[in-house]
Amino acid sequence: MNKTRVDLNIKLNDLVTFQSCSTLVSSIIKYLIYQRHQIPYTFEVLKHLVKRRKELVSNDSEEEQSEISRHDRLTVEREFNKALDVYEAIDSVLRQIDSELHSLSPEHNIQEIVIIFGTTALHPKNVFRIVVPPVNYNHSDSSHPPQKLLNCLFRSMMTSDELNSILDHQMCPTNTFILMKTDRKTIIKSDLFHLKDHFRIPPKAVGLKFVFTSDLRTEDKKCCCVEDMSFFFCSPKQYDSTTSSRLCHDFKLETVEPSEGDNDNDSENSNWFQFNFAIKGFKDCKLNGSSVTNLWMKYARKQVDGS
Repeated sequence: MNKTRVDLNIKLNDLVTFQSCSTLVSSIIKYLIYQRHQIPYTFEVLKHLVKRRKELVSNDSEEEQSEISRHDRLTVEREFNKALDVYEAIDSVLRQIDSELHSLSPEHNIQEIVIIFGTTALHPKNVFRIVVPPVNYNHSDSSHPPQKLLNCLFRSMMTSDELNSILDHQMCPTNTFILMKTDRKTIIKSDLFHLKDHFRIPPKAVGLKFVFTSDLRTEDKKCCCVEDMSFFFCSPKQYDSTTSSRLCHDFKLETVEPSEGDNDNDSENSNWFQFNFAIKGFKDCKLNGSSVTNLWMKYARKQVDGS
């Protein structure tokens, strides 16, 4: 049995918009990077620590910095730079994916987001694949906030024996590679992704595929956000430059559905785009018996107390 073909079916209870699609994908990526021990704390905690440490760099006085030795200070800075590099790489790739997913259309078809853990993308330890769910682009984000869908996602992940059996296996910090699979005519716009010719997912890699399902149909969902939405979702070809308006009378509102294929490595009908940088995992460093992060926050507490 090809373990990369194990599916985690996630049944959604609301329609998927551009924003909720991006939120689902980014939540899975952040969850996997943390659960695969590539960062020692969740992405949101990492984000908070990095931002707080940046504030400290500009605010620490010479007297406060002299309280630790030069060696320890260099260790703190080295470990912080590791965390900063990882944070910026994750943040960058999530922003690029968000931009691409917000551009989904029949002419811009992203089929999958793939997360690979391992020394190289061709010799992975784990491969996780996210099938991009169909997006109802005639529904507004404000009328369909992503929280209901996130509840479905995390409930499915927490109760999945297949996923948890993979996550139970310890993994040391390694490289994380992010790829996007598109149809043949779609080109990723971001300069931070490059076309990876003839890429194939290694058949023996241990992993799982996230597949979103739903019984809901657009016409079944009673929602006022569909009314008069055509103005916002007309194709570029329907733009009238003489009147600075979009001609929408012939534009049909519909759902953007990724094209499907039975062959997971069908390179003839698909393009693969890889994020330019491997995200290098890191561990929490111990300094004098405690987490080096404590030194990042030590002066933060002082400044709060002294303010």
